[in-house]
Amino acid sequence: MGLIAVALGRAIPWYATQANETPPSGYVYAQGQVLHAGEHDFPASQCIGGAGTDYQVADLRNKFVLGADITKAAGLAAALGDTNASAPGPMGAGGLNGFTIATANLPVHSHTGSLSSGLGADSGDHAHGWSISGHGAHSHSDDSGFAFATAASNWGQNTTSGTYATPVTVGDRAGTTASDPGHSHSLAPGADDSHAHTMSISSSGGVGDVLGGNPYDQRPRFCAVVWIVKVKW
Repeated sequence: MGLIAVALGRAIPWYATQANETPPSGYVYAQGQVLHAGEHDFPASQCIGGAGTDYQVADLRNKFVLGADITKAAGLAAALGDTNASAPGPMGAGGLNGFTIATANLPVHSHTGSLSSGLGADSGDHAHGWSISGHGAHSHSDDSGFAFATAASNWGQNTTSGTYATPVTVGDRAGTTASDPGHSHSLAPGADDSHAHTMSISSSGGVGDVLGGNPYDQRPRFCAVVWIVKVKW
């Protein structure tokens, strides 16, 4: 059955199966071409400028169709929004197939995080252990009134009491022991007060850091058809 009784200017999707396929009689592809006298049956009021004989066919290639507001000026672009007030006028256009995110499109925000010691209910109670190691023989000095003996078992014995090994020095009652073999001293402070560590992260990224600066395809999944327009009876 052929396409009949269809008003002039009506656009319909046509599922072409090959390149340059001939449209049905009375139709042309909607690809923005200008039709001259004899190529269409539109009255002068619908021709370019509202007079004359040339008719401008809409270019619907690579576009989705959006309902226009017939009360608005012809060619008025669509505004951003979901209400009828945002609708375009007849022959209006708008939208983008791909969109590149810019820094201005990102909401103001910050990133926060926390550092945990892994101990305590609030990541707090813990201790720090460390040691100081000696490197070889060394001496200890004292001027508290005790003279030290050379034997380790007699260190700290007051020289006025008992008979022990001979002190290293006398007189000012300050002495220096013999060199002690290498050893280490260990220190383990008590647990620190409970506390938490906080961390803030800021980004200095710009447009080039958002999706690599490349546009992304925001179209839904689709199947391509060609649009044809009724131009002749």
